[in-house]
Amino acid sequence: AAALRDASVAPAEVDAVATGLGGLPTTEAAERAALAAAFGPTTCLAAPQGRYGETPGAGGALALASAGAWA
Repeated sequence: AAALRDASVAPAEVDAVATGLGGLPTTEAAERAALAAAFGPTTCLAAPQGRYGETPGAGGALALASAGAWA
């Protein structure tokens, strides 16, 4: 919320969020709930790490491609 406020961006203006969601059932529900509370329930949550695992050096490109595919 603070980052959105600092950037003068409303949550409704965000179409997609590149996340670090890794597909772990123990943490993913809480992370998804927190992101939905911050951005709204219809914002795309791109989570390539859950499919491809940790990808040092390629993570940013995968997150951007994932988010761009849904936005």
